Amino acid sequence: MSKVDWAIIPAAGLGTRFLPATKTVPKEMFPIGSKPLLHNLLEEIKEAGINNVVIVTHPEKASIEAYFEDSKTLSEAAKSKPGVAKALESIKNLPNIHFVYQEERRGLGHAILCAKEFIKSEYFCVALPDEVFIAGSGQQNIISRLVNKVKELNQSVVATLKIPMEKVSQYGVVALAEEVSGCFKVTDIIEKPAQDKAPSNSILPGRYVLSQSIFTDLEEGFKKLTQKELYLTDSLLFLAKTSGLLGLEAISKRFDTGRPEGYLEAQNYYAKKS
Repeated sequence: MSKVDWAIIPAAGLGTRFLPATKTVPKEMFPIGSKPLLHNLLEEIKEAGINNVVIVTHPEKASIEAYFEDSKTLSEAAKSKPGVAKALESIKNLPNIHFVYQEERRGLGHAILCAKEFIKSEYFCVALPDEVFIAGSGQQNIISRLVNKVKELNQSVVATLKIPMEKVSQYGVVALAEEVSGCFKVTDIIEKPAQDKAPSNSILPGRYVLSQSIFTDLEEGFKKLTQKELYLTDSLLFLAKTSGLLGLEAISKRFDTGRPEGYLEAQNYYAKKS
């Protein structure tokens, strides 16, 4: 049975859609309820049984690392305020966290490559903090479902999500073939296609469990890189054509908080729940 013991969270981006706020506050630290997006994602990862996480960040985003450090002032306050103690305890209960810098912002594929030396398990998770998934009552979260499929099928599995056709140009879009044990074979991926060029309305919404073999293609791609960024899409296609890549339809509620309108929708959803 394949083990998935590590996850990578890319968090080095500039967050330009949220300027000027992201000039000082990383978008990964924007709150949903009382917890930052990053904190919520780490809870999702831990719930899936993954206990080691590499956060790929940038030297200019020091507040991400500071969030996980002890605060003497808050520790003192926690002695007399149970609410403060509970909030601080929620940070300590997160997975083991390691940091690595992406000194140059060279794309998602490069961010994942920056974390290669940490990854010890045969398969590893990649999760984007922009994408918020909320499992329904009695449902497993999306990462748990991906991990279970990898253990069952010993193959890389990515989340897919059907969206309105008019929005496909904003995302990586997949072509899917025959069904395999509740998943579908990924046969092609097109990054941000025009609506009339999209192979389907199924997108990649930022949750992946991938074989370590993808690092070989990422390294080769980086050596030959002629454009500014190394795209993950190209290496996902490498997996699809070699060891195979499966898509698992996400059934959880999802918000794209990398866009201001999606972030506001997520905030409204949490506000109504509380």
